[in-house]
Amino acid sequence: MSGHELSKRFLAKLESEGFLCQKETSLGPLSVDFYGCKNVRYGLLPYYLHYYVFQLTSDLWPSLQYVLGLHALVRGFTDNFKNVRSKWYRFRVPITVTLIISENGYDEETILRIRSTKQRYQMGDCNTIILVDISKSRIYMLNRFGFIGSLPLKRVNKYTCSLLAEIGLNEYGKNGDGT
Repeated sequence: MSGHELSKRFLAKLESEGFLCQKETSLGPLSVDFYGCKNVRYGLLPYYLHYYVFQLTSDLWPSLQYVLGLHALVRGFTDNFKNVRSKWYRFRVPITVTLIISENGYDEETILRIRSTKQRYQMGDCNTIILVDISKSRIYMLNRFGFIGSLPLKRVNKYTCSLLAEIGLNEYGKNGDGT
């Protein structure tokens, strides 16, 4: 399956799940292949779940700096999604998922960093990076299991893996859960 086909299937799946999606969205200087947002509730807490999907061209080899840079830009956009004076006053916590689909794969440094990074204590938002390697049919996830973000992010990671499995990407990472 090509990156374009996977991206198209994932968009259709998100739309069928009730996400409001936009194709080829421009977020300031950044161009996103598609963006999806949905209000969700995990337990008592309400969240805004934001998916930013990037499909990298076959001539681009994504480095660690590139992946982290993309993620930082979309987190900044999500942070300003609802104009709230302070993160502590948010009624709905935003969850940012940066999904990067590459046909060439990722270098070892990027994979090791993504698999080994743990999120520190934070309030006001949750975020994760999910890398999809089409060439190896593998998914690599940022293990973001900090104090506040652990419950919703575990659910989001499982939810994303199940969506990807439903559209035809059945191989996960070494542990069978994308890690």
